[in-house]
Amino acid sequence: MTRAELAAWVERRTAAMNRRDVAALTQCFAPDCVVESPTAGGTIRGLNAVDAIHRAWVSGFPDVTFTKDAMLIEGDRIVWVGTATGTHRGGFMGLPPTARPLSLPMVLSTTLRNGLVVSERRIYDFTGLLVQIGVLRARPARGMPSEIVSNPGASASDSPAETATPSHDEVVALLARRQSAWAEHDSDALAEQHSATAVMDSHLAGRVEGRSQIAKLYASWFTAFPDSQIRTEEVTVDGSHAAELSTVSGTDTGGFLGLPPTRRPFRLRSAWLYTLDEGRFAHVRPIYDFTGMLVQIGAITARPT
Repeated sequence: MTRAELAAWVERRTAAMNRRDVAALTQCFAPDCVVESPTAGGTIRGLNAVDAIHRAWVSGFPDVTFTKDAMLIEGDRIVWVGTATGTHRGGFMGLPPTARPLSLPMVLSTTLRNGLVVSERRIYDFTGLLVQIGVLRARPARGMPSEIVSNPGASASDSPAETATPSHDEVVALLARRQSAWAEHDSDALAEQHSATAVMDSHLAGRVEGRSQIAKLYASWFTAFPDSQIRTEEVTVDGSHAAELSTVSGTDTGGFLGLPPTRRPFRLRSAWLYTLDEGRFAHVRPIYDFTGMLVQIGAITARPT
């Protein structure tokens, strides 16, 4: 499929989402499709399982809509970033309806064959979703700061002008150096990969600007999680924009957010969205199940309401 055909396919699927047309949505998938979905609790296969996930969303949120914020295309892969909004009026996944609103940033990485989805990975803050709609009650640990941004919005990230666009291999090499610096917990080396005026939309601190502040953010992360690792699993490059799907792990042995260490591990899927400028990160936006991470390490407790 050409780029124009892939973009048109996204528009058709988005329209089907916003019509809440489950049959049309399911018809976008191949019979042997594989989908990684937080709603399903892992990996599902086949049209029946995909249909069930779509019906769970449409029945749980009868007014659900999806706004497409950004899209990257490389080969037969589409990475699209958007926000799902709706109201929990129908009972999501069999849970009692709460009439609470939902606003959920998400990333979908979709690979097509002959116009149908053969694989898709969906990343979003699923635990935060359940807290937003009121079916889980989150109780922060004593002393936990209030400035945490569970779903940071995206700052403006226009494409840099008059600069050469990086190749796929160049971006992969940049991310490999990032992974090495992460493994060594070298916050200065990580910050140096960013442009002088780089912006990161952080779950921890909201909008973070400049190398020195980004270095401080990484340093605080490594203080809390001295064994933290990141493993890149998928990279998509489209002009000056890139998306990385990865797994981040660690153990809270240093005390996260100023809290006493819990010595509990976490592991999460993450999506990192980049705008690049002259071989450095000019804008970074991570999306992952941040609320779920806080539950994993015991920084908050979540109980059914």
